[in-house]
This record gives sequence, structure tokens and C-alpha cells, in this order.
Amino acid sequence: MLNLAVVKLRYLPLLFLLLLTKPAAAQVFTIELPPVPALPASQFRVAKVVDARADRTMLGYVQQGLDNHRVPANFGQSLAAELQSFLGQQPADAAARPVVLRLHRLRLAEETRASSERANAEIMADFLLQENEHYYPLLSVGIGTESKGLDVTRQHAGNLAKLLTDCLGQLAALPATQRPAPDAAPLTWAQVQRGDGYQPYLFPIQKTREPKRGFYRTFQEFQNNSPGQDTKPFEMTQKPRPGKQWDGQPHIDALLLATTNGLRTSVRGVWGLSDGQTAYIFQRGSYFPLLPTAAGYTFTGFAPVDPNEALTGLVLGSMVGGIVGGAIGSAIAGGGHEPMEYEMSPTTGNLLALRAPDGFAAAADTAAVYLYRRVATSFGPPVQVLVDGKDAGTLGPEQYLALTWRDRRRDMTICLQDAQHTCHTFLPVFGTTTYLNYSQKKAGEQPALQLMPAKEGLFHLRHLKLRANHH
Repeated sequence: MLNLAVVKLRYLPLLFLLLLTKPAAAQVFTIELPPVPALPASQFRVAKVVDARADRTMLGYVQQGLDNHRVPANFGQSLAAELQSFLGQQPADAAARPVVLRLHRLRLAEETRASSERANAEIMADFLLQENEHYYPLLSVGIGTESKGLDVTRQHAGNLAKLLTDCLGQLAALPATQRPAPDAAPLTWAQVQRGDGYQPYLFPIQKTREPKRGFYRTFQEFQNNSPGQDTKPFEMTQKPRPGKQWDGQPHIDALLLATTNGLRTSVRGVWGLSDGQTAYIFQRGSYFPLLPTAAGYTFTGFAPVDPNEALTGLVLGSMVGGIVGGAIGSAIAGGGHEPMEYEMSPTTGNLLALRAPDGFAAAADTAAVYLYRRVATSFGPPVQVLVDGKDAGTLGPEQYLALTWRDRRRDMTICLQDAQHTCHTFLPVFGTTTYLNYSQKKAGEQPALQLMPAKEGLFHLRHLKLRANHH
């Protein structure tokens, strides 16, 4: 069987050179949903799609290149437009009842293991039934899926299409006379767009305050609040964890009560466990308590080792729990012992690090945008720049403006007060840098704000900075 670690060692000199320099701001890997053989026939028809995600900036990260550097992934158009196009394949039925598909989460992730890569995706959504001027929740869905291969990046489109098809299958299983729950509160269209009134699908573990005591060998056992039958008597232990960065958080372990040759054995080979009051996730020799939230769970664990900064003969330890479970226990050689807060999805076990990736210097909730103008591609006097209708400065030839954006749910609109009132509306990727070039080569030509490739934009920006320093 092909071992990815061995393959990558063959390219060690090249990889070493690649990893000496952090990659420039990430490009975006574009995903386009493929057509499917047939969507399920149903008594319902999705008439509208609403993107109610708390973070609309991207779908997740994929790994590219020999060094597996992370690249943001997203649709080439808005999520609502992409899904509306995909749903155009629904069987035509004039008698079908129209519903609204509202997306609360749509994420993807990749994980590298010893002999393969794994791609997984998850969706959390609900279907709303319209009656007169109001909307009522009809069905909530939460589904995850996983695939594997030597290079799984191209599998994400198919995985997302499968999730959407499975959601439509659950909708199709409802009888044509299905009514909202009697206590369902009516929603206005504004409330629908905000995501109000969402009742997520709850797994058994989310429906209890005291999870059953025992070992979770897999993530599914955690989801179902059903510890394995092989659970042995154990106790939780605590001792101080060194380092001020942990702020007094202890090292928690689980020890079997039975001894082997007079020694107590730590509980290993599990996804996590429960002491009957709190559920814990296992990560690199420690157990961390899972704290329930509206979105799932959070916990403070070890920071991941950045594949862009670490190269070993071992597989880089994954921070993704995954559907099969157990992956979080993978050992990582060196590094990654700083604390990191994570959000864990109850649908797939995927972890989202609640800190900006790629070493971006700004706050975690900030996107950086450089708007620049080159003499070679720009004609005319300086122009005023507005961001979201507010003055952001003046842009002349061979100048640039450093802009920021902090709203993950709302598009950023940049407008220049030239004769044509040139504007560009988009949602920048947080934790990376976006480059926009204001271009108008000659008088009378329609100006444009061009989204530039990261390497080209960075090159232009460095050139402008050098010129500014020499003047």
C-alpha cells in the first residue's frame, strides 16, 4: 500500500525549500456542484434558498501541493445561487408544495492519514413551509459524509451534492399532508433570513445533561450517548499542567482501577469517554471536557501543528474527529502544545479552530483587503474610496489602501467615486489577504476592480511599497 509519508520523504529537499517560506495569501479553490442522476421525487419543491450561516466567508479548507498547505474553498458564486442552480434538477410537479431551504451550516474538511486522505462534509439546515405571509419550520436535518483516496480535494463537490440529495430524500419521505409542529412560531421573511426560529436536529448526546458513563470508542458512540460494552471500571485524575498559557487548566487523564503488574494503566484507544456527568474528548495524552453550546460543543485543547511549518517522517496529526472517530488521538511529533479553543460539530466531529489561520496578524474576526492602483493599468486623477458607504481614503496612481472587514455574514462593498462609480461587492476570506487592482488603461475606458491572484497582488503591493519608500 502506498504510504503518503514515504512519498513525501522522497521530495524532502523540495519540501524543505517550500516550507522555508510561508505561502502568500491563499487563493480560493472553487467548487462547482455536479449534476446528479436524479433528485428524489417529492410532494415538496424547494422554491427558495436562504444562506443563514453565521460564517458565510467560505466552505472550509482543502490541502494542496506537496506540503499540503491549506487553501480556502468556496463556490464560484453565492451559496444561494449555487444551490438554486443545483436544485433546478428537481422533478417538475405543479402540485408540489413550495418550501424554503435554509442553510445554517455547510462545511468541508480534509484529513491526512498514513496511507490516504479523507474528505468529509456536513450540513445543518431546515425546510420552511410558507403560509400566507409567514413561514413555519417543517423539517430540520443534520448529515455528514466522508470519502477517502490519495488526493481527495476533487471529491468535495460530490460529497456536497450527496449531502443535498440526502436532505431532499428526508424531505421526500414526509407525507404530502405534513404540517408544522403545533407550537411552531410563525416567522417573517426578515426572521427567516436572520436564521431565527431554527431548531437544529439533536443527537441523543445533546438531549441529556448527564451522559452515560463509559468509553466512546467511536464518534458515533458519543453521538448516540451509548458507551461501548467493553467499558472497564476507571477513575478520572487531575494534576497541574505546566505553563502560564494554560491559566490553571489541569491535565486530565483516566486510569483503569485494575492494575497490571502492580501498575495503573491509562485509558487509551478511545475517541473519548464520560464520567457520568461530563463528556470528554481525548487528544494527545489528555482528556478535555466538552462544553455544550447552541452550535455543538467547544473545548480547549492543544493547538494543531501547522503543516506549513512542520515536516516529519510521520503523518501530521489530524485535528479532525471525523465520522469514524478515534483520529484525534493521533500523536503529533513535536510542537502544538499551546492551548487552542475549538468548536466541535455534533454532526461529524469536525473541529474548527477559533483562531485565525495562516499566521494573519490581524484579529481572528478580520479580513484584510488591499486596494491598489498602478500607473501601467490606470489612467486619471486620484479618486475617493468608499467602503460600505463610508469614506476610506483617496487612491491615486501608484498608491494603495489597506482595508479591513469584520462581518462574516454581510458582503463588503467597495466603491470609487470616479465618473462611472465603479463598485465591487464580495465577501472576503477571513484570515487571508485579498488584493484588488483598480484598472483603467485609457480615458473613456470602463474602469474595473480586478480580483488579483495572491502572488501577483503581493508582488504589485511590494513594488508600490518600495516606490513609496524611495520618495
